[in-house]
Amino acid sequence: MVDLERDLQLLRRDVVVPDTPDIADEVARRMAARAPAAKRARLSPRAALALAVLAALVLAAGAVAAIPDARHAVLRALGLEGVTVERVATQPHAPVAHTLRIGQPVSLERAAREVSFRPLVPRAVGNPDRVAVSFEAAGGELSLVYAPGRGLPRSRFTGVGLLVGELRGDLNPDLLKKAVGPGGRIRTLAIRGHRAIWIAGAPHELFYANAHGGAGVTKARLAGNVLLVQRGNVLVRIEGEMKLKEARRIAGSLRPSASG
Repeated sequence: MVDLERDLQLLRRDVVVPDTPDIADEVARRMAARAPAAKRARLSPRAALALAVLAALVLAAGAVAAIPDARHAVLRALGLEGVTVERVATQPHAPVAHTLRIGQPVSLERAAREVSFRPLVPRAVGNPDRVAVSFEAAGGELSLVYAPGRGLPRSRFTGVGLLVGELRGDLNPDLLKKAVGPGGRIRTLAIRGHRAIWIAGAPHELFYANAHGGAGVTKARLAGNVLLVQRGNVLVRIEGEMKLKEARRIAGSLRPSASG
């Protein structure tokens, strides 16, 4: 029960739930309609409402207890594929990447031919200064690198101004794992109708699981502020020294590459 209470508290803090209609009256009406005629008169609206609330709490608790990590399931249910976000009790201590391991440098035109999706380019910051492709992920992973400048300060975690990563989330369930400590903030939101998660505050850990079915982690590093956006079957990861307003502007300007 202690673990369940902790998970529920984490869910309450991290997940922004949209407004939902008041269903208590409808639940109470249906429960009363199904009650035997002899007992229906003794079931007051207050009692029916109490039973409905109790039933909802039992179902919610059962759902959390039945899933190994309910926080992962909730974040996946929001529409993001290819990433798992987890709260951890201690601040992460992964190494800072001195050299980005993002694959082989290629042109954007060649990248569009090699990956199994159409690249998305953030028009708000123009064409990238460098493009790389890695095949640690099924379908390939595309990285767009922007040099510091033009309003993009150098990140102490990547050494660049902006790093945009793209991969097929549907082909890589839980490939990326993010561990967010007590100093980090997690917010769910929508960018032009697309599901997104914003992670900011203290640095968090970024892990790459083995994309080929093996156990273990292929690489890990500390990461700064990140916006994760689901665009169809493509998971887009935008990392940089930026506030949410700027991250939203960049994500909102994502457009299919003319080279695709």
